[in-house]
Amino acid sequence: MDSVAVAYAEQARQFDGSIDEQVTQTDDSTATRYLPPGGAGGYQGEVYAVDTDSGDDYLYYVLLND
Repeated sequence: MDSVAVAYAEQARQFDGSIDEQVTQTDDSTATRYLPPGGAGGYQGEVYAVDTDSGDDYLYYVLLND
């Protein structure tokens, strides 16, 4: 799941630089937020990968264009 999320984050990269990553864990899931470099006057993306213990995984991809 994470490799797919990183690939989407790479697509959403507007500028050079590292993709920020933030991981949040609960008792039954892990959510990772990937924030590629971008900003005003172009586009900004965010990718969320959610891995649950039940086996269901989710990917949320947001890309905003100015």
